Amino acid sequence: MLAMLVTAGCTAQDAPPGPAVPTPPPARPEPLASTPAELPTKATVKINGWSAWALLDRHTGRITGSSNRSSQTSTTESMVKSWLAADYLAGLERTGRDLGNYGRHQIRDAIRVSDDAAAEWLYRSRGGDATIRRMIDTCQLTGTKVHPGNWALTRITAQDSARLGRCVADGTASGQRWRDWLLWEMRQVAPSNGFGIREAFTPEAAGRIAVKNGWTARSSTGLWHVNCLGIWDRWSLAVLVRYPIRLGLGYGAAACHEVARQLFPGRSGSPGG
Repeated sequence: MLAMLVTAGCTAQDAPPGPAVPTPPPARPEPLASTPAELPTKATVKINGWSAWALLDRHTGRITGSSNRSSQTSTTESMVKSWLAADYLAGLERTGRDLGNYGRHQIRDAIRVSDDAAAEWLYRSRGGDATIRRMIDTCQLTGTKVHPGNWALTRITAQDSARLGRCVADGTASGQRWRDWLLWEMRQVAPSNGFGIREAFTPEAAGRIAVKNGWTARSSTGLWHVNCLGIWDRWSLAVLVRYPIRLGLGYGAAACHEVARQLFPGRSGSPGG
């Protein structure tokens, strides 16, 4: 059984004040010093429930993961807010409009503190289910299905989740004008939102990983639905888990951490690498 994990995310920082156009983010972070040259392939996590994971090499397009990474789905929960923000920005780019203060705050709230009301505003602003269909088409997702009227219940595979990360990271989702700004916002998530993947890295390295997690204790299934998405250097890593509610959110956070730790050993200082 996985141990409960204490969240140790990086402190969120406010972006410098600025006009309605996006504030230029800091320079793109340098690659982590010990980034492997080859695609890591081995991670085994036993949990009391269901799990799937996928790792995508954004340089080569190669993808690996659990045997069910492309065949079994879970609900996206708040992980899909990364797309909702990106698609709103893409709409601005196509029309030539600027991001006003209200839209800026809605995106910031949806990404940094996973605010559901802000996400619902973005979802409705971009046509409701139409934005999820655009995600499937734009990011070339093959195992994702719309749940009418509810972005959180979109069904997605781990493989498609990693593809979503790549789609955000390379600017396909938001457009090149907004890519760096959106990734910068995803690096500023509140500590309570940054659990899992980041915790397998040193604090300095963790701050350079863009994340968007999703987590809901669903009474309809009696299960926590927890998803972790991390984007950095050449990698997009997604971990999806479901397990009994009684085990708590930390159990899912630990599963995400364990996958990242096994794929990228030697970064957390934990026993055995």
